[in-house]
Amino acid sequence: QTLAGSYPGSLRASSADPGDAALTVHACRAPFAHPAAFVSTDVPAMATILDSVAKGERGEAFTGIGGTRAPRVAFFFDGNGAYSATATRELFDTQPLFRATLERCAELLQPHLSGSLLEALFPSQGQPRAIDVVELGLAAAFAIVYSLAIMWMAWGVRPAVLTGHGNGELTAACVADILSLEDATLL
Repeated sequence: QTLAGSYPGSLRASSADPGDAALTVHACRAPFAHPAAFVSTDVPAMATILDSVAKGERGEAFTGIGGTRAPRVAFFFDGNGAYSATATRELFDTQPLFRATLERCAELLQPHLSGSLLEALFPSQGQPRAIDVVELGLAAAFAIVYSLAIMWMAWGVRPAVLTGHGNGELTAACVADILSLEDATLL
């Protein structure tokens, strides 16, 4: 409750984006014994909900008894090549580590592909989607989910278990450091 009470004033005084504020509060935090969670789309509403939590009122927040350690997380890598072009583009444009990792994968994969992975993922306006070519689709699936896993791990999400199906087994082995990225892109 004390921690929840320390945020509303700062939030009201800032022009922070709600997502940025939530990430900042959450980043690198140890699990709390009495966590609170809520959904909000704007900073003033976040401040109001935190005021309620600080007063011991549940309000719109979900509160409970937390563990003293982080939950165990598993990463499952699907090998079918399905991905969201919009989400991939947004991550590429806004997350430097995701972008750098995806670019590195594309660089390593380039000698083994019939076209550019990045051009296949992000075609110029009016150009057809080359990602539907099986070879490029499988390479894209690997590069996207590998880049996403690296980004999540940099954010502190550490998998206790890694598993995959089909092409996803290769991604799991690479994320687990069983295969180097250089070796994985040869397969």
